[in-house]
Order: sequence, then structure tokens, then C-alpha cells
Amino acid sequence: PRHHVSSAEALAARARTADIEALFDLDRELAEARRLASHPLNPRLLAEHLLMAYNRATLGAKP
Repeated sequence: PRHHVSSAEALAARARTADIEALFDLDRELAEARRLASHPLNPRLLAEHLLMAYNRATLGAKP
């Protein structure tokens, strides 16, 4: 990896358990966030929402 070399092992382990459908959901969420980035929403709430979406996509657990 080019970036975050010290986290490569942890990222690879997380990638192995990631749910592909949840990753696609995360991609859609990120696209929506990009669109909303200029909206006067609370940035902390948006960041929290995206981190939760990332966790759902990469922890491998189905809700």
C-alpha cells in the first residue's frame, strides 16, 4: 500500500470480512454525502453517519 502502511494488516483483515452489498451501500452513502457536503447540515452528524456506514460495511455483520 502507498498510504497508511502501518494500518495495512488491520485494513486487510477488515476487508476480508466486509459484506460486498454493504460496501455498495457505503458507496451510495458517500456519493450522497458528497452531494450534501455544501448543505448547512451539522458536519459532526454527517461524519458520524458516514463512520457508522463504514463500520456496517466492513464489520461483516448483517443487521
